[in-house]
Amino acid sequence: MPRFYLVTAILVISLALNGCQTATRVAREDLNAIRGADVIRVVHAKAPKMHVESPGQFVADQVGGVFGIVGGLIAAAIAQSQAAGQGDNLVQELELSDPVVLVRDRFLEALKDRVRIRTVEVIDTPVDSLEIDQLKRRFTNGLLLTIKTSVWAVGIKNLRDGYHLRYHADAALHRLDDSKVLWRDGCHPDVDSHAPVSLEELRAENGRRLKERLTAAAERCVQELAADFFHEDG
Repeated sequence: MPRFYLVTAILVISLALNGCQTATRVAREDLNAIRGADVIRVVHAKAPKMHVESPGQFVADQVGGVFGIVGGLIAAAIAQSQAAGQGDNLVQELELSDPVVLVRDRFLEALKDRVRIRTVEVIDTPVDSLEIDQLKRRFTNGLLLTIKTSVWAVGIKNLRDGYHLRYHADAALHRLDDSKVLWRDGCHPDVDSHAPVSLEELRAENGRRLKERLTAAAERCVQELAADFFHEDG
């Protein structure tokens, strides 16, 4: 498995072990109830740490992999911590913003256009947790849409390659009155949709290219979420 994907796999597995659940298709009959709702509230989670993997970390992982699966996983875990630190630096240097707000706003536009909800109440301050029990204590009842970035990272897949962007997000629609999940899905825009480039190129012009790719990933994410919500993904 390429190093970049191994670290991402560890991130996704970690999220799964901490409450991430399987996708739930919205029932067509529930769409009528959603259309008739007076208000839908929307919250998003605080951004996870961005990860940046260096070629040195890639090499270290390959060496760790010589010692088998355990050695590879240990090396990847160490590299994950280093990648998070480098990600923090890149976020501060380029003043990067979590794409989840763009995902939220564009997805809401799709809902407003096609579901015609009367009122949408957006909570702009990110929440620490999307645990339903905590959200229910705060919002009590009604419909609640939750959105979070689960992975945003740049890294290499081999030493001959440049840097790729990887972005994952998750969204869910809850009916708090009976704690039912009406819909849940995730988006995983194609990491190879843009040609790999050097980290210096991603940093150039205050991160213009990286920001463009983050925006493109967010827009593709919205397309995936909307296709699933409206049963347009085949």
